[in-house]
Amino acid sequence: MYETVKLTPGILTLTFVAPAEGAADAVIRPVVPPASRHAVTLMFEAGNVSGALLSPGEFCVIRCGSPAVMGIEITAGAAGAQPRGGIELNYLSRRGPDPKADQNAAVDYILHLAGHGDRPGRFGTSTGADSPEHAVAGLLIRPRTGRPRIVLQDPVTGQIAQPGDFLGSRGGFRPLSELRMWIDEPDGSTRLAVEAEFEKAGRVQAAGTMVSLHGREYDDRLLRLNITLEQMQGGNAGTGMPKRNDRIRIFRKG
Repeated sequence: MYETVKLTPGILTLTFVAPAEGAADAVIRPVVPPASRHAVTLMFEAGNVSGALLSPGEFCVIRCGSPAVMGIEITAGAAGAQPRGGIELNYLSRRGPDPKADQNAAVDYILHLAGHGDRPGRFGTSTGADSPEHAVAGLLIRPRTGRPRIVLQDPVTGQIAQPGDFLGSRGGFRPLSELRMWIDEPDGSTRLAVEAEFEKAGRVQAAGTMVSLHGREYDDRLLRLNITLEQMQGGNAGTGMPKRNDRIRIFRKG
C-alpha cells in the first residue's frame, strides 16, 4: 500500500500505531519524492538505520520547509500477508515557509541556517548565523560565467556538490562541522581564500586551489563563512608549466 500526504511547513512526527486488535505486522517507510527533497527532511531515532518504522511506538521526525508532498509505503513483514498497523501524523509546530534565497545576480553563494532558512552571501563578506542555534547546515555556490567552478564536499558524509547544487542538510538537522572546497580544473590564476568561524574552534583560515576547514571536534558547529576569490601572482602559478626563463637546458659536447 502506498499513500501520499500533503505537508505544510513545520515540524511533525510520523508514528507507527498498533492495530485495534491482534499483533502488529507492518513495515512503514516514509518516502520523499524528488520534487519534495528541497523541502522535506526525515530524522529517525538513534540506531534506526533501516529508514523504516518496524514496531508500534517507533517514529520519525519530519521537517517541512515549504508546502510539499510525501509518500508513505506500508507493507507486511510476512510475505503474502496483509499489513496490520497504522500511522499517525502529528504536528509539533507550524510556521511559514523558509525564506526564499535572494536571486539577485550579486549573490555568490547561499547558506542554509538550521532552524532559520536561507541566507545569501557575497564573496569577500562574512555571512552566517547570529547564534549557535542557527548554525550553517547547507551551502550552495552559484555558478557564473567567467568565474572558476567551485566544488564543495562534506568530509563527514562524503557528499560532493557541484556548482548550483546544495551541500548538506537543507532541513537543518545536522550543522556542518567540516567543509572542503576546491576550484575545478584550476588555471593557476585564481585561488580560494576562506575564513570560517566555528562555535568551539573560533576562526579558521585556509587558502589555495583546494581548502579544508574543520572545527575543534567532530560536533563543532560552523557558524560563519567568508569566501574570497584571489588573483594569484604570475598568472600561471600552479599550472605546472614552466616559464621560458625557468627551463633547464642540457647540452652534450661533441
